[in-house]
Amino acid sequence: MREWTDRALAWLQARAIKVRGHHLLNARLNEADHRKYARHRDSLRRQILAHMAAKLGVLGKRVGEWDAISHIAVCEHSLETLFGSPQIYVEVMRHARRLAPEAKLWVNEGTILPGGMLSQTVLIGCRLDDFPTNTTDGTVYKGTNQVHEHVPLTPYQPYYYTIWLTHDGIHFLDPPP
Repeated sequence: MREWTDRALAWLQARAIKVRGHHLLNARLNEADHRKYARHRDSLRRQILAHMAAKLGVLGKRVGEWDAISHIAVCEHSLETLFGSPQIYVEVMRHARRLAPEAKLWVNEGTILPGGMLSQTVLIGCRLDDFPTNTTDGTVYKGTNQVHEHVPLTPYQPYYYTIWLTHDGIHFLDPPP
């Protein structure tokens, strides 16, 4: 698997295709793991930080941004409930920043969208030089489709996309900095 990953990353890098990694930490635990680690929190913390160091050490700068934490908004059986506060997420983000200072770090939370957003409308922006930072940066789609294909595209030209969500279908929420 490692050899295949290295070849894939080299291929992407040769074509100036930026890579986003998913994920350094999944905050959701199943009930059995929650019970198991409740007695071994410090051990779990060390395992988490060591896993991040190993993953980022191997991938280095070939991955320019990361979903640093996934599924942070879990009501039960999360790292937050296990550790008794959201401080574990602060530790993870700080550790990721130390290990990959140039990388963009994100919190990926698909769990809250179906029940948390009142509108299914999205707005997708695209730029050729960097990720769009506001809703007027090259809008390529606004609607409720589950899938959108942006065509035509120029081969070997990098494209950078940002997706904005909305509660009311009109006012879009900015992504994190």
